[in-house]
Amino acid sequence: MDENDGLNDQDFFLREENHLKDDNYDYNKKKVSMLLKKNNITEKCDGENDVEKCSDKNNQIEDNIINENNLEIIQDIQNYENDDNKSSNIKNTLIHKDIPLKIHNIISSANLDTEIDLRLVAVSIKSAEYNPSKINTLIIRINHPKCTALIFKSGRIMLTGTKSKTDSINGCKKIGKIIKLVTNQNIRLKNFKIENIIASANCNIPVRLEMLAHDHKDYCNYEPELFAGLVYRYKPTSNLKSVILIFVSGKIIITGCKSIQKLNTVFQDIYNVLVQYKS
Repeated sequence: MDENDGLNDQDFFLREENHLKDDNYDYNKKKVSMLLKKNNITEKCDGENDVEKCSDKNNQIEDNIINENNLEIIQDIQNYENDDNKSSNIKNTLIHKDIPLKIHNIISSANLDTEIDLRLVAVSIKSAEYNPSKINTLIIRINHPKCTALIFKSGRIMLTGTKSKTDSINGCKKIGKIIKLVTNQNIRLKNFKIENIIASANCNIPVRLEMLAHDHKDYCNYEPELFAGLVYRYKPTSNLKSVILIFVSGKIIITGCKSIQKLNTVFQDIYNVLVQYKS
């Protein structure tokens, strides 16, 4: 049973406050409390009649934070936002021969350019999770855009769960503003980049996987006794590489691409290969 079970919010925050003091943290309770009260981050529900009202108010917290006029973060990602303007307009699907390529997840990273007090952020935000005994990383979940952020003490952010580059950028900005609000540190969001894009498609082409594995044995791994799909390691150049799962029904899963343009290129190339092995 978790030791946190049975504790209400007040007991939890009191315990965490004592823990901070025991660890010799320079913890200014009055300053943080006023800051959190101003932005309604730790809104509580007193009684069953107030639960719905409180829930609606807490759902607006993130929007209030993102709209704060006095929170400005210096960003070094303007050039990245302007890159691939044509491909950035493609949100969830890409079309090749009337076949939709659906993006399921985009994993991105950024840096806040400062060290973060993870415990202080964890006890200040309800949507944060921090368990240093398992992993020394702070987890924050936000709803607009819907994503999950892993924050390291060094200030590095790993963001997952978004389905477009715009949502990834906005998610990193929002996490930076939340941390700036709680810690009152000078946050500088920089070095944003997409680490991985996961997408899938149904080519509607029955594929002869045995022949494909034989002819492309240097790039393929196919063991039907262990896994029904063929693993195709696509690497035409050092800058363009991907891992593709191909199934006999013609369904494919593409991982490893770091931009929408590269994803589209990989899909076009692998589609042309699958046509040659149509059963």
